[in-house]
Amino acid sequence: MKDQLDGLETHLDDIYREWTQTLLDNLKVPTVEENISLLDGEEQQTIRQFIREKRLPYIVDSRFVRSVSNALRLRILSHKKHAESRWTKYELY
Repeated sequence: MKDQLDGLETHLDDIYREWTQTLLDNLKVPTVEENISLLDGEEQQTIRQFIREKRLPYIVDSRFVRSVSNALRLRILSHKKHAESRWTKYELY
């Protein structure tokens, strides 16, 4: 029984490390990095702290989940480049 529990603990640790690394990798994609700069200050700070520390917060709260979710799903709906009228519309999808 102890060996099974130890094996499960090791497996959970592996899942945690892999998931953390996958999330870090996704947040470093150039378009996602650009998205991060478009988030509000609190969301940017939450994500940048995660990237800097390379570990999930001790408590993964709704603020962290919302911040990461917003960074990963922000997309540019339209971008019009004209000297007299430049605008970009962003939307969460």
